[in-house]
Amino acid sequence: MPRIYGVMIAKNEADIIGQSLVNGLKHCEKTIVMDNMSTDGTWEIVQDLAARHPGRIIAHCRLDQKFHDSLRSIAYNAFHGELGRNDWWLRFDADEFLNEDPFPILAKAEAEGADFVRANQMEFALTDVDVATIERGEDSRDQPIETRRRHYRVTWREFRFFRNDPDVAWDPELAKQFPQTLSKAKVCSQAIFNRHYAHRDIEQLKTRIAARKGSLSFTHVADADWRGYVHAAATQHVWSPGAPVQYAPVRDFWLPRIKLELAQRLGLALKPA
Repeated sequence: MPRIYGVMIAKNEADIIGQSLVNGLKHCEKTIVMDNMSTDGTWEIVQDLAARHPGRIIAHCRLDQKFHDSLRSIAYNAFHGELGRNDWWLRFDADEFLNEDPFPILAKAEAEGADFVRANQMEFALTDVDVATIERGEDSRDQPIETRRRHYRVTWREFRFFRNDPDVAWDPELAKQFPQTLSKAKVCSQAIFNRHYAHRDIEQLKTRIAARKGSLSFTHVADADWRGYVHAAATQHVWSPGAPVQYAPVRDFWLPRIKLELAQRLGLALKPA
């Protein structure tokens, strides 16, 4: 069975990072965490979990720079020599949880000679129902995130697993998102489902918008008012642990995303649907 190392860059995710790191213990032999100068106690939570799970959760370093994808090369270059060519890296964020066992899909990727596995992103939304619950004082961050946020859509895929190369360091000048030795032509035919809780409550959403609006790394964050990111629950799928995953209708999933990807390749400035 292959080994999986997780790599995470976090900033001000204290309300959820403990849950995501503990969930990552199910499949990651190690998770290497880099903190980008959090001010809300995120780094202290990571250090505490690293002490409680020595060798499994690694509080690797603190950064002080604008986020960019190539920052993950710092963790990769420090640990890739511990893994072989049949092992994998999982890039995941502090607000993400794999929704299924990754090992059968990694076995399929190995059989296909793939360098990447994509994730179907289950994008959980803050809905009008959630806002009403929060305003009644009935929502608590002490509850597991999967019981607090149930409404989502699957409208996007992202690369999440990538193959390890023990012999060649990741040169961030040559490749920003992944090591330069990998080929994006070699992608597993099967994708994994990944739960993403980007919008969790009103205060967290306000903080997220303030940190990202105007950044070149997050051009999709355009609305300064948190209410602009609240969805009608009736337009979303509902999920609970053990329930099947549903996609958005074709008109809301494949066609808009194909249009976006084509526009990006042509250098046109279009925002995601």
